[in-house]
Amino acid sequence: LPADDAPHGSGMEWWYYNGILDAKTGDRYAFHVVVFVANGLVKHTVMHAALTDLRTGRRHSSQTRTGGVPAKSAANGLDLRQDRWQLAASGPSHLVRASLDGASIALDLSDSHPPVAHRAAGSQTPGLLDFGQSGISYYYSRPRIAAQGEVSIAGKAVQVSGDVWFDHQWGDFDVLSLGWNWFALHLADGSDLMLYELFDMAGRKVMTAGTVSNASGSVPLKPDDIELVPVQRWSSPGTKISYPVEWNIRLPSGVLNIKPFF
Repeated sequence: LPADDAPHGSGMEWWYYNGILDAKTGDRYAFHVVVFVANGLVKHTVMHAALTDLRTGRRHSSQTRTGGVPAKSAANGLDLRQDRWQLAASGPSHLVRASLDGASIALDLSDSHPPVAHRAAGSQTPGLLDFGQSGISYYYSRPRIAAQGEVSIAGKAVQVSGDVWFDHQWGDFDVLSLGWNWFALHLADGSDLMLYELFDMAGRKVMTAGTVSNASGSVPLKPDDIELVPVQRWSSPGTKISYPVEWNIRLPSGVLNIKPFF
């Protein structure tokens, strides 16, 4: 890093920003901005962004797609631009701009912590994960990037700040053969927890992994240390598909109960 912030030309790659943003007015907003690059017979880039007002429950979202990778030349970093959105990163400094349906997000971010290079328990190679027959992946996070900026809804701008989780993952793996449950959690003791489980299209588990990180560094969790138990589901009125929306996560340190705002 920061060279590996940039696109790699691998089969699949994505950059994620997720977080809760607080305004001095007491309002809170949940957001995510993500860019996917898929490199198959045709290389194309997909960007998706969403902003939810946690007081009213109103959600704004937008997505766009283009052929190729709309990246500007950036020395040792990333600068993706398309229409009215931009993601730029070089090491600890990041910039996020996104225009949505009736809203916009503009954030400047700076990380004072070292990045977390995820690895499987027992592996000595930081940042590399083995998905078996589905391929390999490189994966690192910046779990708590300090963000400052504004969100605008219906033309009204509000100054916001918060800790944002950044993920960058790439490799030659087959996302069409896998499904996953994934968690990125800021804990009250200042530590951060990334967990995921992969499963095939028949629902059989492929692997479970995770990382605990804090001021002292990061430690991978063993698969036997993690149990993800869905306890409540929600069915989409549009598709009738059922999704788990509340979880109990059992770890050696105890049990976490995960509930959505909505």
